[in-house]
Amino acid sequence: KVMEILAPLAQAVVVTRPLSPRAGAWEELATFARRYVEAVYLEREISAALATARRLAGPSDLILVTGSFYMVGEARACLVKEDSWAGCRILR
Repeated sequence: KVMEILAPLAQAVVVTRPLSPRAGAWEELATFARRYVEAVYLEREISAALATARRLAGPSDLILVTGSFYMVGEARACLVKEDSWAGCRILR
């Protein structure tokens, strides 16, 4: 349902593997995303997914991270520790 709402608003979607051992077939999310947007990327690591999103985004674009608390927490940890994200605002 979340993909159905958010993907039509995106120019690109980057799908990554959750760190949870209970994670399902995460690659299947790319299939759902392709119903709404052509530019869909798969990255195995959260840090690589963030790097891909940043490479694709323009200076005024928004990068939205969704998923479980574990996924978003790991993404936030990557963003906070990397100097290259110093200009980013992290919403709490």
